[in-house]
Amino acid sequence: MFAHVRQRLTKWPSVRNWLEVALWLALIGACAFGLQVIRGPETFRSDDQFSIPLPVFLAVTLILPACLEEIGFRGLLQPQHLNGVRKIAFSVVSLSAFVLWHPVQVWLDLPMAQPLFLMPEFLIMAFLLGLACTVLTHRSKSLWPAILLHWLTVIGWKLFW
Repeated sequence: MFAHVRQRLTKWPSVRNWLEVALWLALIGACAFGLQVIRGPETFRSDDQFSIPLPVFLAVTLILPACLEEIGFRGLLQPQHLNGVRKIAFSVVSLSAFVLWHPVQVWLDLPMAQPLFLMPEFLIMAFLLGLACTVLTHRSKSLWPAILLHWLTVIGWKLFW
């Protein structure tokens, strides 16, 4: 299992894979903007007080959630060697676990958890991000596009909402 993670961390994506990250990021941003227009400006407001220096924030968000969650949900729960129905089944399990992980953090009262993680709008965006990361991982056979997309999405959410 860990060998698959290592393979996906050592495989460098193609230029096309990086362009797909940009397209997914634009789609996620457009959906978040649309939900915010429909539901109001407080829709994705974070409870976090942004009080740490920007370089520390960028490093922390790269490690957790981007790297650790992608290694867990896309690396460990989506084995690379699967095909057909098994590949789809593991992808659905991985995506479901990713979305459910957010409310579980609140229920377990983990330090990074926020009440926002229980809101349907947030869970819709978590689903879209998870779907994008799943597709990117399958298409690129690498975790790096998913890590970058996850990281940029969190940065955008925290800095602009």
